[in-house]
Amino acid sequence: MKKILLIMLMLIMSATTTVFAYSDNSSADAKTIIESVKDIRYNVESGVNFRDYNALVSKASVNLKRYEEKYPADDKDGRINLLYGQVIEYYSSAGQVWNMGISSKYDILGADDLGLVFVRNPTLKSKLTPNGGRYESYYYKDVLHSLWIMASDFEKNINLN
Repeated sequence: MKKILLIMLMLIMSATTTVFAYSDNSSADAKTIIESVKDIRYNVESGVNFRDYNALVSKASVNLKRYEEKYPADDKDGRINLLYGQVIEYYSSAGQVWNMGISSKYDILGADDLGLVFVRNPTLKSKLTPNGGRYESYYYKDVLHSLWIMASDFEKNINLN
């Protein structure tokens, strides 16, 4: 009976260490992704220009891609790619909207202009109020701020424990 309990205990311990043990490098790289996403949020909250914003989003995206490619599936937390990938997608889409707003003569963007942004962020449209003109359009600053809020809220609700 003692042997059976000892074997079961050893099996349980080996299973839990396999599930929860990521290498130190993998854990450090995951923390780098988390910190780079927080850096975007902190800069948005304190005020950031377009050039610096794009650099921050690019850095976070590259960190995530490196993490994804560098480690085998059993040595990385799959939630990092899934959850922080979504946050980076929100920030990336916001950068695209910001660029469209800068390039446009007007403060509004048509639904056609935002088509890909709506496809990549299906819940976004429900958070916006159309401009009310003849064609479906939105103030680009409203779209931009909505994406930033979605990114911030999503990131703040991530729990990796």
